[in-house]
Amino acid sequence: MLSCLSPALSSPIYSPNGIGLLIPYEYGMVRGMGGAGIANDSGKTFIRENPALLASVKQHTYSFGASYDRNTAYTLGSDNPVFAKTRLELMTLMIPLAKGIVFGWGLSPLSRTDSVIDFTGEDYTDRIEFTGGLNVSTVGIAGSYRDFIRFGLAFNYNFGMIQEKWTRDFIFDDDLFETSDAIKSKYKGYSTTVGVLARVYRNTTVGLGYTGKTNLKLAVHVLPGHYSNPEQLYDKMNYSLPSSWRFGVTTVIKRRVTASMDLSLAQWEDAMKTSREKEMYTNTYRFGAGVRLNPSQEPGASFIAKTPVSVGFKFGTMYYKSYPKVDTVFERAVTLGIELPFQENIASLITSFEIGTRGDKSKNGWDEIYTSIGLLLVGTIK
Repeated sequence: MLSCLSPALSSPIYSPNGIGLLIPYEYGMVRGMGGAGIANDSGKTFIRENPALLASVKQHTYSFGASYDRNTAYTLGSDNPVFAKTRLELMTLMIPLAKGIVFGWGLSPLSRTDSVIDFTGEDYTDRIEFTGGLNVSTVGIAGSYRDFIRFGLAFNYNFGMIQEKWTRDFIFDDDLFETSDAIKSKYKGYSTTVGVLARVYRNTTVGLGYTGKTNLKLAVHVLPGHYSNPEQLYDKMNYSLPSSWRFGVTTVIKRRVTASMDLSLAQWEDAMKTSREKEMYTNTYRFGAGVRLNPSQEPGASFIAKTPVSVGFKFGTMYYKSYPKVDTVFERAVTLGIELPFQENIASLITSFEIGTRGDKSKNGWDEIYTSIGLLLVGTIK
């Protein structure tokens, strides 16, 4: 029987399912607006699903981002495991090539599976460790026509490794050594993303992005427990990540107030292979909305008036249903973002805070409260 979960893990209890917990590609002020920003052309909007946003960049721009995530799960049993991890989330470089044409590159994680599950038998203990995840390297180019419509194209290289390791330790017999076995799943594959950004009315823009199905090559390697046994290729197969659509609108309500809202859809039916996956995978949606108080441009304005602040909310579904109670998992969150501009606007430090819930104990067998703190440094090269 399941006896306990380690008290300081690094990912939620459902992460071993499929490719793990998906990590949204939204940072900075967009993250503070509930993740809504696919139509926000501020030049500091980093969203993989709309490469047309690159065309908003006027100077050579770089960014580095990281986050600290902490989750507390509440199960039907007595254990309330806590999960925490700090990780690098984003590196980007954007270079204007000519008037209206911008090149961009970005690297970010797509998923993570880090978690540990302990089982206790009568005379042994078993530990299952899941580590690794998928990453995305994106190269994009965008252009514009009379500042009315912008369009972009991006190529995504998906890669990564997920390891599942089993370790058995015999409690009452010191002559029996600990044994371990592992499977390594190595992924690599490509996809493309197209995006459009159009000004439809005065200060209102709409954005659209589409990412096609990602065809991944999957190589499965086994590692027998004895140290003298080499890693062996077990099988090769094809795997898929879903196609997705994203729609959004951004409008300037007043000179200092901007509002955005987004809707995203992902066809996880594309990834279904086995009958088990058909039971567990589900198509997903997510809606997010938020507002941003823009900085004051008045001479002599206070530091607080010059500090942009964002608030928002989001809700949606997870791609993998809960187990053993097979039901859709919902996610809800509120967000806050604060931007600290440096002197002469050569760079900005953008902080974001998110608190939300996932799951429903009556439907899924567990629920959790999570918090996430993000930091993003955005700078320009003159």
